[in-house]
Amino acid sequence: MISEGSCDTKDWRNDVKTFGQLGDREGNILYEYTELVDGIFLNKVMYQINPKGTVQGLNKVNNDIVQRAQNLSVLIYHIESYYQVRHRENVIII
Repeated sequence: MISEGSCDTKDWRNDVKTFGQLGDREGNILYEYTELVDGIFLNKVMYQINPKGTVQGLNKVNNDIVQRAQNLSVLIYHIESYYQVRHRENVIII
């Protein structure tokens, strides 16, 4: 998993890849970054953590900031519901 205090790009890229293929097979860093920030890959990671969640309503972003925001809103919803059900704690995101 991601080591605390680690800022080395290769370290976190390898850690993230333990959840599945990220980006293209050629190791394009920009493509990997784009896949992370579009919310789809992170929703898939959240689905592995909580299979009762769903990844419905997610779409490829294609540089559409509205779609990216929607995908990240879905991710936040799943994180909040996971903590509310699993840990009986409310999550406040500011």
